[in-house]
Formats: sequence, structure tokens, C-alpha cells
Amino acid sequence: MSKSKKHEPQGGAEQEQAEHPPRKRRGIRWSTIIAAVVCMPLAWLCVRTGREWWHVSQHQSEIETEIASLTARNAVLKPASELLQNQKFQVCNKTADPVTIHWLAAVYQDGRRLKLFDPNRCEGWRPQVIPPGAQKMVNFSSPDDACNWSGSVTFFAMRYSRESSDGLTSTIDFAGPWANFDRDCYTVN
Repeated sequence: MSKSKKHEPQGGAEQEQAEHPPRKRRGIRWSTIIAAVVCMPLAWLCVRTGREWWHVSQHQSEIETEIASLTARNAVLKPASELLQNQKFQVCNKTADPVTIHWLAAVYQDGRRLKLFDPNRCEGWRPQVIPPGAQKMVNFSSPDDACNWSGSVTFFAMRYSRESSDGLTSTIDFAGPWANFDRDCYTVN
């Protein structure tokens, strides 16, 4: 048997084509489908996360602006806040004569709003007498809840009298904020 020689083309490219026939296209490959299935949710997640990040950054800048505004406002209101801090109503008698508090009114805060204690509206109020050289915390308890007063004070007004040993009585009316008193005590000299 003789082997016949096939006619060999002279070009090398033709020879490669003859040895490896061209592949047939089969449509979309599985790797493309898998990549699309994986990438579509990732793309949606990236868009949604980016949108949320933008909203959070906008909200954060609004909060920072509001904080700066409130900080500036607090600096303006600090003196008023210090003025509205409750103290205890205390009277110090540094005279040689007894002092009688006939009437007083106290404005104080209960944490939410300002309240007023006025003993003229409450039964049982008796004038408070402070002996010479003594000091007294003034408060009032009553069965009526509106008349209970712990002695807290922010602003006050009072009428008191000082009875001297020679029989002279001087009556004094005083009103103002409860502030800048020696040892937080209204001193009668």
C-alpha cells in the first residue's frame, strides 16, 4: 500500500486552520450568565448603598450645622440659665434685733416650668421670726399640693420688719433674683 501524499499548502496559516477547525458559536456562554446573575445584585447594592451614604452625609452635615447653631445659642443663654438655677431660701439675721418675715413670694422651677409660691393663697402661713444672729431656711408644707414649697427659689419678693430694742419698727420690701448673696443667704444687717 502506498501512501499518497496530500497536497500540503504552502502557507502556515492555512495549515493551522486545517488542523484546528473553527469553533462553532453556541450562543451565550454559562460564564456570562453567571457573571450577569452575580453582577446585577451587586450593582443594585452599590447604587442603593451609595444613595444611603449620600443621605446620611447630608443628614450629618445638617446635624453639624444645628449643633453649631445650638452651641452659639447656648452661649447666649448661659447667663439666663445660671440665673434660673434653684437655690434654697435662707435668711441670715446679723443684727441685734429679731426680724419677722411677714410675706414672701418665690419663683422657682420644677424642671419643666416656673412655679410661684405665694403664702397669701395658702392657709396656715404664719410670719417667720428669725432671732438675732440666727439663720433660717424657709419652706412651707401644706395639705394642699399647690401650696407645698421646698424652699427652692430663683426670684423672690418679701416684706420683713426689724424691731429694734428702743421700740422702733422698720418695714422693708425687697424683690429680685436670688443671686450674689453671701453664702447663698439673704443677709439682714
